[in-house]
Amino acid sequence: MLSVRPAPALPAAAAALALTGVAFTAPAAASAAGPSRAVAQSYAHRSYVVDGTLGKRHFALTGPKAVARGSDGSTITAFGLVLADSGDGTGQAVLLFRGTRFLGWASDRLQLHLRVTGSGRAISVKYGAYSGDDPFCCPSKTKTVHYRWRAGRIVADAAPPLIYGKRGTKIHLSS
Repeated sequence: MLSVRPAPALPAAAAALALTGVAFTAPAAASAAGPSRAVAQSYAHRSYVVDGTLGKRHFALTGPKAVARGSDGSTITAFGLVLADSGDGTGQAVLLFRGTRFLGWASDRLQLHLRVTGSGRAISVKYGAYSGDDPFCCPSKTKTVHYRWRAGRIVADAAPPLIYGKRGTKIHLSS
């Protein structure tokens, strides 16, 4: 189950986050408010995975946005996603922005059981960590990864967990 908890309102600041480990140059001035829900929804619809049986599958937003502040004072925003045709909540991801600029996902792979929060200088994503015979409903552990904006790029303090020992399906962005 994906749940997103809103962060407390933060003072205005700037641009968008990136895929974990991918560097981007910080713009001179960034948008203070972050992306609108409509803009985030457009990126959710453009995000997709290719399923061997079902073909191309797109995402929809779920829950409110989470907000944090980058080390440079910019606004970092995250939105939870779930596959739009998922009846059971499988196939989740997190969109990351710095100001109004979309930079990617917290992980470029599908995940399960996400919870997104923002506080202080970090967007935190709590991942379900499945192992052995864990049922889909109930991962035996969780792993929290903190995403921070530092020196012109997003930095994760750990890698997201594998799903039953495997990487999730790769996420793509259509034009």
